[in-house]
Amino acid sequence: MTIQVTKQEAIQKIEELLDRAFQGDEVVITTEGREPVRLQPPALPNGVRELRDNPPYIVNGRRIPGCDKGLFVVPDDFNDPLPEEILRAFEGEE
Repeated sequence: MTIQVTKQEAIQKIEELLDRAFQGDEVVITTEGREPVRLQPPALPNGVRELRDNPPYIVNGRRIPGCDKGLFVVPDDFNDPLPEEILRAFEGEE
């Protein structure tokens, strides 16, 4: 279902509107002379109807794998040796 509200209504009811979006409704916030803003439900795996306990995303007592995909990128220097001062600190030689 799509819910349409003005900017002022959205400010007053933001928690309710976010809950509705997480339950699967689309919320459209309109402002004068601007493109509307849309709060859309998160993409869920097949057969899943709602998200609870955000984060982590848990449905029917089970976590949904892949919900955080793309939020973290492993840096290119991840496997590079640590700088000497950090190694010494780990080894208690500081």
